[in-house]
Amino acid sequence: MSFQITQASREQLVGSIALMGPSGAGKTLSALKIAKGMIDAKYGNDIPEEEKWKKVGYIDTEHERSKIYANNSRHGIGAFSHIDFQKPYDLDRYDDAIIALKNHGCGVIVTDSLSHFWEGDGGIQDLQESFGGTFQAWR
Repeated sequence: MSFQITQASREQLVGSIALMGPSGAGKTLSALKIAKGMIDAKYGNDIPEEEKWKKVGYIDTEHERSKIYANNSRHGIGAFSHIDFQKPYDLDRYDDAIIALKNHGCGVIVTDSLSHFWEGDGGIQDLQESFGGTFQAWR
C-alpha cells in the first residue's frame, strides 16, 4: 500500500468538540460560549453581536433546558437559534435538524445531547434492534 505524502499547510477547518461531565457541570453554558467564540473568530467585528448569536444553532433534546441561558446578560449569552428536538431520535431527523439550522444561517451547531440519538426512542440501538438485534446486525 502506498500513501501520498504532501507538505502540510495551515487551513481553517471547522472543529468538532465533545463536552462530557455530570449534570450541573456547566456543559450547556460552556458549549454556548465556545460556539460564540467560534463565531467571533470567523466574523470578528464585521457583524453585530445580535447577528452573531443568530449564527449559533442549538439542537436541544433536554426539554428546552438550554433556553435558561438565552438572553442571559449575566453569562454573556444572546438569543441563539434553537430547535426543541423530540423523539423519535432517528439519525435522518437529526440530519434534517442540522440542515435546517445551516439553511437558517447557523455556522456553529450544538447538540445537547447525543445520548438520545444512541439510546433514545428511535435511536441507533433501536435501529440495530430492527435489524435483528444480533452482533451481526451492527453491520
